[in-house]
Amino acid sequence: MNAFQFMNFSPIADLSTGVLSATTGQVSWLYSASLLSVLPAFFLAVRWTSAPATQRGALRAMHGLNLAAALLRAGSAYVGSYALAMASSVLLGVAASFVISAFTSVSQRWLPAAERPLGVSLTVQANYFGWLLGAVLVPYACVAKGGLVRLLEVQAAAAGLLFALAAFGAPEPPADGGGGAVAAEVAAADLDVAPPSPKFGLTTAVRELAARPRWLASCAAYALAGGVGFAVPAAQDIVFDEACAFSPKVTALANAAFIAAGVVTGLALGFAHDAVERREAGCLLGLLGLGVAAIAGLAGAVLPTGLVPACDEYACVGLMAAAGASTIGFVGLALGEAGKSAGPNPAARVFSGGCVEWWLQVCGAAITQVASNRRGFETCAAFQGAALAAGAVALLGLRRD
Repeated sequence: MNAFQFMNFSPIADLSTGVLSATTGQVSWLYSASLLSVLPAFFLAVRWTSAPATQRGALRAMHGLNLAAALLRAGSAYVGSYALAMASSVLLGVAASFVISAFTSVSQRWLPAAERPLGVSLTVQANYFGWLLGAVLVPYACVAKGGLVRLLEVQAAAAGLLFALAAFGAPEPPADGGGGAVAAEVAAADLDVAPPSPKFGLTTAVRELAARPRWLASCAAYALAGGVGFAVPAAQDIVFDEACAFSPKVTALANAAFIAAGVVTGLALGFAHDAVERREAGCLLGLLGLGVAAIAGLAGAVLPTGLVPACDEYACVGLMAAAGASTIGFVGLALGEAGKSAGPNPAARVFSGGCVEWWLQVCGAAITQVASNRRGFETCAAFQGAALAAGAVALLGLRRD
């Protein structure tokens, strides 16, 4: 729901400018404002989602913010108010801070160790699936103001239903990691599900993570590669339009292929975790390397001197799919590895994934800005290369404590 709302206006910029009486630049800021709003709210969100006593309240807050954002978005389209749309984007970003901080913390609290990697992969890829659904559905459902208003009304109703389920239907999280198989693990002294000491706060966790070189290198690699995953769709809109004059339908197909390949890859890695875990470093480095090759291939595919005819539609869509598989599909696996690199302290492990996601958002906003031009693929390939180098240092050159 949260990721779907991110895509309410940007895929239909021309229609949105008319409905909201805004410029194209103002419409693009509706997306950027949500990304930026994640950053200051994250530290409060990660504290709430990580503590058993406040985790249910955090999930209620997340759904409540999604509902408030959905209502404001519907109202903004109905009355034509850009101010309401901007307010909804800020609320949406705050809600997203709870979403990304819950990727690892919820799985740590609720699932036995054997099931946590799949749990993380499912939550991460569910978020990307919302992004995919928005990228595909919004342009086809919203060809006029009436279609946009109806879509946003249905979206608000769905957000209301999810809020009701979260507020009245969700059980309390296990304070001791308890229940069934998880309780058995606690009895066997599985520290991963033991709650952090009350004295072990966010500041201490961040300080401990900063003292671990392998985690720092891993964080840099995963944040850069994930940031590239945000930037490639923005770059392709410009590159494919200016360099190739692709139709909007082809550009939308390439964007959908990018996200869909990432979601499928992420889910496949989650379900095959037992086999993947034995080759975790190789899989991560292989995906980072695939990203470099695919994005560099995109940069070459739009040039007359490329290995294939310039702007071949099939080649570009295929390379976009490969880029998505690498820069989106790796995230769940990467968050799990980052947790292992965080050291033995359970609180640091819980916070580690959220910290990687925070930096991923920062890198996503920054790389998107510098890559939103005709040479965007080249810029993304350079950042992906830096991610591969940092990943090699972390996974091959530094010992896990």
